Amino acid sequence: FIAISELESLRDFVSKEFYALLALARMAGTRCPSEVRPLTWIDIDFASKQLTIKNAKLGAGGNKGPFRLCPLRDKLAEILLELRPARWTPEMPVFPDIEGSPVRNPWQQLSAAFKRAKITPWVKPFPNLRGSFITDLRAHGISHVRIGQWAGNSTTIGDLHYDLPFDDQYQRAINAECPMSKLRHAA
Repeated sequence: FIAISELESLRDFVSKEFYALLALARMAGTRCPSEVRPLTWIDIDFASKQLTIKNAKLGAGGNKGPFRLCPLRDKLAEILLELRPARWTPEMPVFPDIEGSPVRNPWQQLSAAFKRAKITPWVKPFPNLRGSFITDLRAHGISHVRIGQWAGNSTTIGDLHYDLPFDDQYQRAINAECPMSKLRHAA
């Protein structure tokens, strides 16, 4: 589980474009780079707080079309607005595929950022940023089916690969009393 505060600790060590790419994975569950590369400014609806993500895996999560819709969190909207150029057009890519672009070699760029920041690298950073998005939504009681639609995967895949434990869950599990033990003691 990668907390948003951990993501923020890298902000001063990466470009604003690369930080936006990381934020999209953590706050919208995008696959990197396959779902951020085709992202254009028309895909980000700041007014209705909605993000259109072109599916890397067609049909995933019950989505039969070439895209899925995902809520646009306020914090992510701020990061993306910072990135938008003064002279932008709707079809302009959010991450132009040019030399130094965050969609080129994101693993290398992240590895270098960890070194500059003197931070221990995260295990499987891009899948775990995505998994942390899914885990956050589940912790807030949002339906597994709805999360699967937003994240572009089935509930089974979400359960197997992306529902990440966070530290306080371990402590709660250790201290949790089994409901069945209460029944035995009452008898």
